[in-house]
Amino acid sequence: MLVENVDSVTTRSPDAVRDAAERVLQRSYYSLDGASRDPGDPAWLKVLRLLLKPFEWFFDALGGLPTGLKWIVFLAAVLLCVLLIAHIGVSFSRALRANATISPRRRKERNLFSEIQGLEQAAAAAEARGDCSSAVHLLMRAAACHLELARGKSFRPGVTNRDLLRLFDATVLFAPLRSLVDAVDLHWYGDQPCPAGVFSSCRSAYFQVRDHAAEIIKPPVSA
Repeated sequence: MLVENVDSVTTRSPDAVRDAAERVLQRSYYSLDGASRDPGDPAWLKVLRLLLKPFEWFFDALGGLPTGLKWIVFLAAVLLCVLLIAHIGVSFSRALRANATISPRRRKERNLFSEIQGLEQAAAAAEARGDCSSAVHLLMRAAACHLELARGKSFRPGVTNRDLLRLFDATVLFAPLRSLVDAVDLHWYGDQPCPAGVFSSCRSAYFQVRDHAAEIIKPPVSA
């Protein structure tokens, strides 16, 4: 409000009223020109102009050329920039995909090495306590891990020991794998007595699979 103590102000002279009004209007919460101020351009328009500024400079630098040729050169430069950005994006995306592919494989290899070591130790412990059937079964599992490691990928879920035999029937791995599979079927699944000599035979077969898997199985090479 511009008028304070109306009764006292109305008795003053016009000059005194003007002075009082001026003092009131000088207070911080009064702004007569606030409504007339230009709010300016929106933020998105300022950002767009900033992004287009280099193109404006480039276009101005072509001032000596005919208008048609100027536009051709300008559009060619814009297209080149777009292609360059797209190439960088595609290269970056491919690098990320390659990283995502290699890292799980390396993690899998580390897990397989650890699993093989654990299975070998468990098989030796089972044989030491006279549990031959469990020892043979553990050796078969370790042999399958060596096959996965050589392939560079896991077998599909649900693959059986007999499936592995069919998969490697035309290789030198077939004979040692058959010894392991037959022993597991007979003594582990068939619950037949497992003499100590069976474990020795299966251990020799396991060593053959371990030593030759990487030589026989060649993982696919990426282009």
